[in-house]
Amino acid sequence: MIIFFIIIHLLYTIHVSVKIYKSAYLTPAQKRLNILLTILIPFVWGNLALSMIKPSKVEVVTKRNRSGKKAKFSDNWEQLTGNGLSDNHSSDSF
Repeated sequence: MIIFFIIIHLLYTIHVSVKIYKSAYLTPAQKRLNILLTILIPFVWGNLALSMIKPSKVEVVTKRNRSGKKAKFSDNWEQLTGNGLSDNHSSDSF
């Protein structure tokens, strides 16, 4: 049972250490400290380190990747003015 735990500990530590080493978000001193803590406190610190080095889920919203939903409240001039046409004038007269 102890041998099984040691094998799992080593495999997990190696896996987390490689991820930490390849991370672009940490300085070399931070990488060394995180690898040391992963070895000393394997499963707790390993999970913390893996969650810290994940890239953030922030994305830039461009015209191409916007959803097709329209905003409920808008200051779009065409929506506010009815395409610039008033009720008194017909669009045929232009």
